[in-house]
Amino acid sequence: MQRLHPTTQVWLRRCFGVLAVLCALFLQNSVRAQKTKPFEEVSKMALHDEQPTACIAYWWYNQSRWDSIWSETYVYSGDGLLTEVIHEEPQPTLGFQPHSRHLYAYDTAGRQTSHIQQTWGSGTYTNAQRQMLYYDQSGKDSLEFHFSWANTQSGMDWDTISGSRTLRTHLPNGAISSEEFSSWTTITSGSYWAPQNKSEYSYSSLLEWDTVTYSQFLNGNWLANGRKVDMVWNNFSLGQSAAFVTQLPNGGWSDVQRTTCTYSGLDSDCYTENFTSFWDTVSRQRAFFDTDDELIHSEESQLQGNIWSVTNGRYYDYVRDSMGRTQQLVQREWDPQHGYINAMKYVYSDWFVGVTEVESQNFHLTAYPNPATEFCNFKLEERMVGPVLIELFDLNGLCRLRNLRSGSPSEIQLLLPETLENGNYIYRVTSKSGSANGKIQLRR
Repeated sequence: MQRLHPTTQVWLRRCFGVLAVLCALFLQNSVRAQKTKPFEEVSKMALHDEQPTACIAYWWYNQSRWDSIWSETYVYSGDGLLTEVIHEEPQPTLGFQPHSRHLYAYDTAGRQTSHIQQTWGSGTYTNAQRQMLYYDQSGKDSLEFHFSWANTQSGMDWDTISGSRTLRTHLPNGAISSEEFSSWTTITSGSYWAPQNKSEYSYSSLLEWDTVTYSQFLNGNWLANGRKVDMVWNNFSLGQSAAFVTQLPNGGWSDVQRTTCTYSGLDSDCYTENFTSFWDTVSRQRAFFDTDDELIHSEESQLQGNIWSVTNGRYYDYVRDSMGRTQQLVQREWDPQHGYINAMKYVYSDWFVGVTEVESQNFHLTAYPNPATEFCNFKLEERMVGPVLIELFDLNGLCRLRNLRSGSPSEIQLLLPETLENGNYIYRVTSKSGSANGKIQLRR
């Protein structure tokens, strides 16, 4: 595999960084739009898919002023899927000039199947790298291949670099019980898949992970090389783990690390301890969110003596328009000498609305068991397209539980946390293909 030029590596990292920010903004803006409307309006609700069509990034030059470093334009399909990213960088006296672009393709379920990276040169875009993804019928197992644009025997064409395969096994309720990752390279010529690593999950009676075992493939056998145990979940629907112990095999399982978290809403405060002859607190991670459920501050620190010393930290400052959409995002990074200083700024302009309001009556589902105790299943009479948002409202119209699922499921299991009181609730299930609502009763 040919190594990319250092400059190309830099802008690729920048591209993926802003795409990650965009994905987060997309999901958060979709949820934020939902929170402002009571459940009585459910017949006209839909995922809004509001996404910016342009972004300019700046960096804090010489700790004195903002200096632009790139501009990107985003192109979407009719159903709101990102299909093209045009990346430009400033040139002296010429302003922003083409530098590269990314092209994306999807299947009918909205899953990405192709990602092509191209570079600008001699007045045109030239292929550079490609990623191809394949899924089984259920979307549970996947194949991924990487290609480079090279001079092959048939001329300039895609030359396979490597491939990977993820195989998953599931319990009858749909929960993943194991994930096995394997790969092949040009050395094996694709003649066989070489197993690499595997994760195996065991569940408590509440269908929450209580042990995750990690294994590495060595000399024809799977050898366990670590596990997380005694997981206590604070909020399973949000994936918030309140406590777990990491162990390593040593003629038996030996404790090496313990992490314990407390939560206030989404805000978290996590302490990590290492085990020698006793548990010794060594680090702390904190995360804080605003009223729109967006991360505004994350910080890591280490205990030195009796003093917590910050080792890594970041602030996010948002400027929003009247619709609640992010117009500007300023990122401040921790500096050991100066504290938190400006680092990056993203400015978004123009907005694309991919999906307008749809009627929920065109979609039907069955919710069971009803009354529910620990979980509720939603069986869809037809497969929903794209991400699915499940919400529970109390009879005062307050959203008490929200869960976003990817893929195109035909049946969804929603765990009901102990923080929900017994009583009647309104559920709403929404995707790009429609929405449906009804009532369930919680009785423990």
